[in-house]
Amino acid sequence: MTEIQLHDSEISAVTPIGGSLFISLSTAYIHESNGVPGCDRGLIWTQSAVIKIRSVTSIPNHVEYPIWILRGSLRIGETIYEEFVPALGVFEGESEFRLELSNIDDSFRESMIVKGGGITIELEGERSSVEEFDGSSPRRSVD
Repeated sequence: MTEIQLHDSEISAVTPIGGSLFISLSTAYIHESNGVPGCDRGLIWTQSAVIKIRSVTSIPNHVEYPIWILRGSLRIGETIYEEFVPALGVFEGESEFRLELSNIDDSFRESMIVKGGGITIELEGERSSVEEFDGSSPRRSVD
């Protein structure tokens, strides 16, 4: 299983196009594991990603980019992902993406909530060098 760790991932742009909202992550922290990504042994790397939210019913406030994700969650239908979201896939159903954001020196914080009718998540470009993750720092909520 491959997932994006939301904490410390960097948003470079949020672009509305034709009823959809594209959230571009210039740096997404990717965890891959045969068990639970970010908890069990596996691999980690960084890579660009795009999260497309279809049939958007709420547009977030504009913020200055780049901006970093402190924490977040994604709900698709009845399924809720906390702090880690799938790195690839097309997901149907009512969705809500909630993020807490901060600039690099933490002098600005903002919440982003986007509601829509489905999500597509794609990794883009080349990935960084791959490192082994030993599971010694298991995933948890960030305070």
